[in-house]
Amino acid sequence: MQLTVLGSRAPYPIPGRACPGYLVEEEGWRVLVDAGSGSLANLRRIMPPEELDAVILTHLHADHFSDFLSLRYIIYRWRRDRLREAPLPVYAPARPGEVVPLIGYKDDVVHQPLTAGRLELGPWQLSFRLTNHPVECYAVRFDGPSGSLAYSADTGPSDDLLNLACESDLFLCEASLLEEDRKHGNQAGHLTARQAGALARQARVGKLVLTHLWPEYDEERVRKEASDEFEGPLQVARDLEVYPV
Repeated sequence: MQLTVLGSRAPYPIPGRACPGYLVEEEGWRVLVDAGSGSLANLRRIMPPEELDAVILTHLHADHFSDFLSLRYIIYRWRRDRLREAPLPVYAPARPGEVVPLIGYKDDVVHQPLTAGRLELGPWQLSFRLTNHPVECYAVRFDGPSGSLAYSADTGPSDDLLNLACESDLFLCEASLLEEDRKHGNQAGHLTARQAGALARQARVGKLVLTHLWPEYDEERVRKEASDEFEGPLQVARDLEVYPV
């Protein structure tokens, strides 16, 4: 299994850094997890988006699904021109309700409502847990033949996330905030880098990759705060970087 980061900044992109998007691959299967602004262009550098096997949208905030609206049209055109046979399954929450109608598209993109639990997809056993976030949002874990990858999605501190990440080989975890943000009460449904490091330590993960960084924060400062809690292998996610699991 391998993870390619397509975007790692939020809630808006900056030059060279797109909003969250991740490509997970194993045994010929390719799944896009989240599709924030700028991530689709980065995906096209790696593979034709019309060849994706599935999409997982952890939640329906714009910085995680805005590029999906363009991806829908790519799938529609390829199906119309008979260059792709199967519709694209998209696993996404059923709330907020006003956004849900944007997920399915004709009979080319099919919305599969996401809930907490397990799902078999290709070579993986997927596990989903509801996170601590203002809208319905799910952390996801991939368990496959070559290892395990857990992704926090957007979340505040959560025992469910700790259990999901437990002993994963690679933990992709949001680190939206710094500790100084907590002093100002600025923590609605997000983790500081220190909290992400503490979570990785408690979960005994093999490797921690920090993502969902505030675009203006210094990467080294974020990494340092996390490393004060987690002594294992630790990196700050870089767009188009490949991380073996």
